[in-house]
Amino acid sequence: IHGIFRQTQGDAVSFGDCLSGAIRHVLPVFGLTFLWWLALMFGMLFFLVPGLILLVMWSVAVPVLVNEGCGITDAFGRSRALTKGLRWPIFGTLLVFILILGVISFAFQGFSRTGMMDLYRTSLVTGTLVSLVMVTLTSLLTSSFLAALYGEVRFVKEGVGTGGLAEIFS
Repeated sequence: IHGIFRQTQGDAVSFGDCLSGAIRHVLPVFGLTFLWWLALMFGMLFFLVPGLILLVMWSVAVPVLVNEGCGITDAFGRSRALTKGLRWPIFGTLLVFILILGVISFAFQGFSRTGMMDLYRTSLVTGTLVSLVMVTLTSLLTSSFLAALYGEVRFVKEGVGTGGLAEIFS
């Protein structure tokens, strides 16, 4: 995404530039995501409410990590600080987003059952492609949603306008 903004500004961007930017962030994002899921599942295991609180409180931790270049624990803390005072609206927004993803998933599964399910059963390649498309779509929508949520939270908390949104992806 960094490459897209550089290209819109007239700079030449190579595939290597994009790949090196992704590689630079892959391990920290993986580590943060692993710890996030572990804490979330631990919170959900005992009571639903603590898990939901953690989900909302750390909802922008990955965009913070990527955009602000901080460490994993700092990203959790910054996400907590950014979402403070906005957690109910964020919870509602997350709920609507999860419902939309559920509808998309249900529609996709319904489509695959009516016409493509026979292909899915008979062909490993087709079944794998259907699953790959669904996972890719979900990942793209979730990443875009969290980046937009991060931009909105920063706008509300810090007054970063749309001109600052380019910074989120650089």
